[in-house]
Amino acid sequence: MDVDYKKKLFASTITVALVFSSLIFLTGAQAGPADDLVVSNLYGPAGSPPPRANVPYDMVVGWKNTGDTETYSATVRLFSNCDQSGGPDSESDPIEMTPDSSGTVNLSVTFTDEGENTCYSATIHYGSADYGEFETSISVEPEIGNALLWIDLSCENDDGDSTCMESHQAAQGEEFNVIFEFGNNGNVSTQNRVTFMAYFDEFDDETLDSDDSIAPSPFTFDFISPPPNDPGWQQERMQWEYTIPPNIEDGRYKFTAIIDSEENNTEDLDLEDNVAVWEMCIGDCSEPDLKIWENGLDSIRAEPIDPIAGTDITFKYSVENIGEGNANPPQGPGTGDFVMHLKVMKCPATEEEPGGDCTGQTWVYVNESKAVKTPIEGNGDVFTSDEVLGLTWSSTPNDAGIWNVQVIADAEEVIGETDETNNDLDWYKVYGEYFELREQRPDLVVSGIDQGIGRVYQDDPRTIQVSVSQTELGDAMADKVDVFIKIRDPDFMEFDWFKMDNNKTVGLSPEITFFEYTWVPSKLGVYEFYAWVDKEDAILEWVETNNQYDSEKSIEVFEKLPDLQVVSVSVSPLNDDGFGMVGISSNITATVANLGVRNMTSSEGSKLEVTFYTAAPFSAELATINVNQALSMGETVDISVPFLFSENAQYRFIAKVDEDKLIAEEDDWNNEDYKNIYAVSAMDAYVSNLSVVVNDG
Repeated sequence: MDVDYKKKLFASTITVALVFSSLIFLTGAQAGPADDLVVSNLYGPAGSPPPRANVPYDMVVGWKNTGDTETYSATVRLFSNCDQSGGPDSESDPIEMTPDSSGTVNLSVTFTDEGENTCYSATIHYGSADYGEFETSISVEPEIGNALLWIDLSCENDDGDSTCMESHQAAQGEEFNVIFEFGNNGNVSTQNRVTFMAYFDEFDDETLDSDDSIAPSPFTFDFISPPPNDPGWQQERMQWEYTIPPNIEDGRYKFTAIIDSEENNTEDLDLEDNVAVWEMCIGDCSEPDLKIWENGLDSIRAEPIDPIAGTDITFKYSVENIGEGNANPPQGPGTGDFVMHLKVMKCPATEEEPGGDCTGQTWVYVNESKAVKTPIEGNGDVFTSDEVLGLTWSSTPNDAGIWNVQVIADAEEVIGETDETNNDLDWYKVYGEYFELREQRPDLVVSGIDQGIGRVYQDDPRTIQVSVSQTELGDAMADKVDVFIKIRDPDFMEFDWFKMDNNKTVGLSPEITFFEYTWVPSKLGVYEFYAWVDKEDAILEWVETNNQYDSEKSIEVFEKLPDLQVVSVSVSPLNDDGFGMVGISSNITATVANLGVRNMTSSEGSKLEVTFYTAAPFSAELATINVNQALSMGETVDISVPFLFSENAQYRFIAKVDEDKLIAEEDDWNNEDYKNIYAVSAMDAYVSNLSVVVNDG
């Protein structure tokens, strides 16, 4: 694109970012005094939020003919960048720009990328060139985002004193400034107008009537933008003068501020912080009186219910305000926190006091709660929050024993009360007995007896594993654990309890520890195994009666035998297509293997026979071959019989080894195999060029 750079105008580098108005007025200085056509200014319409990526945005472009002689029929162009690449986003109709004239035109631009300093420009197009270019930058927001509005309330006296904020108290007719802090924590500006409303009414009044509104409510802004990326930026706030009505009664009142009261903002995912409520006592308000709520089992309680030394114990409770005034948490730095403290006192058991004796013991600080941030109303209001009030004692294994536990309300005494002596409550007062922290103990059980994978054979060593674990009751690792086993053989002879393996450590559930014993069975039949962990009760456990395996483990011992199998059946010879050949002498071959766990004896070898059958296209026994060979484990032998295919057909050959079951085997049901094969003619002859002489006899 042709641009007359002598006429280019540049926006100043100073940009005023307005939170409530998108009006950006940036003027340029005329770069070439000899040129007539210039873009004089470029800005968005007043009251419009910043543009968003990929969304058309209207701009106002100012033009001027500074000459005093020529009239130009020209157009105004608007670009979404400053190098005019890709052509203009929009262009006006031709304008007759007479000498010393000026005007504005509304054009649309679409920014494709978001960014804080997006450069865009406008020119006057006359003939085939662009003149008077005006460049400036603008913040382009994401196409889709969240406008997360929020508001907060505080107050100050005319001289800036924030006593009213700290005390939450004022007198009838008192004047002070209500301060609204607000903003947008999202990533885009609101697209519509935002209205503020503020109210002053009685604390218990849940309705917001227009009669209770504070002037200048309603207060409206064109839009609210997120804070700029500027370290020097300060939070936006408004300050409204307000006078407490002089004729209202003493009591508790509240200020309520609502941002976006007309709910025009549709991009706010969290509306809870769109409302701020600030409580204030007008006139004489009675003081609170705090105590730990005494309500039986809902008073001080421990989790877990049966705590164990060396674990974390959380104490839960509620705080009650029996006074007439509210317990208002302090506000501002250096004013302290409204927290509860946890203290414990060791009360060892004695012969005279087996349930615990606290004589001569002192309270020891353990922990404190989170700070309570919300007021606790008077007249019996109860504050319950396990998250805020929960107090955790991280005990050690040495803490096992009897204790008294104490919870103190407002332990730092930041709340003025009518009675400061009734803020604590202890475990003994609630339950009539002290708090017991049990010592850690294991709880061992035999969880299984296992002989491993596969059959157990006579005279073969086998590793027996006894698995030992802990129940859910166990809360301590068990050291020097031993396991005893007892064995009963097939003749009911018992090998009484004897220790297996070395001592081992058994961890907490679900960890499993294995004890091993190498066993060589000498008899055939069923053995019974029994197991007992910590048989001699050398370890103190939660339950001492669950150490013996709950049933016997039966293990059958088998004789070592061969296992004869026909592993394959084959036919030879075959033609090139893999078919049998009719009329050709063939062999049917069976491969027999001993896949058992011992070698065959010579006697068994003398009985080794293989029988061949056909099942299709006819059924017949072909032959029985006496192999007369003792096969070793894994050894194979090939046995063949002759066969002549007689027709084109599908044949099935079956080979069976030890069909009469003369040999004792590991498995008698895997002794046969078969082969399907199709047979075709070996040759195909035909006659050609045959002629017949008629009447020749």
